[in-house]
Parts: sequence; C-alpha cells; structure tokens
Amino acid sequence: MHSKFIDKFTENEKKVYNTILNNNYVTTNDIASITGLANRTIANIIKKLKEQNIIKGIGPDKGSHWEVK
Repeated sequence: MHSKFIDKFTENEKKVYNTILNNNYVTTNDIASITGLANRTIANIIKKLKEQNIIKGIGPDKGSHWEVK
C-alpha cells in the first residue's frame, strides 16, 4: 500500500481510493453514488491517483477494472 501517499490524501481522495479498494470493478458513476462527490471531482482524483501510480485502469472503458498498486 502507498501509505506515504495515503497520509497526504484529502478526505475526498480517501473516499475515492477506499471505494476503489473495496470494489475494483466500481465505475465512476458508482463512486459518485457511494461518496456523494461530483463526477468531475472523481475524474480529477482518479487522474491524480493514476499519475502517482497508485491505481491503474485495466481493460477497455466499458467492462474494465481498477488495479490498486
């Protein structure tokens, strides 16, 4: 786990990360429903997590899943 990154996460980043960690097949719409965050906010957080190599999308846009590194 990337504890050095997780300690610096905002509350919203923690919500998104934990949602993906609990279900790596979750969609951004699912994350929005679970966390109450806007899709745009989620997209920005996912982009940041990808850039930090914390998560990676595996597969095509539809039917893919997340790999948590």
